[in-house]
Amino acid sequence: MDFIQLIMRRKRSEALNNISTGDIWGIGLQNEKKVVKN
Repeated sequence: MDFIQLIMRRKRSEALNNISTGDIWGIGLQNEKKVVKN
């Protein structure tokens, strides 16, 4: 779980850095929701 959380934090920070594009932010949120379901 800890390893997954670290990856998600990295993806989240990357999404925040690229929020101007909007696409990466949207994909990041979708990936988080899928991970939470599983």
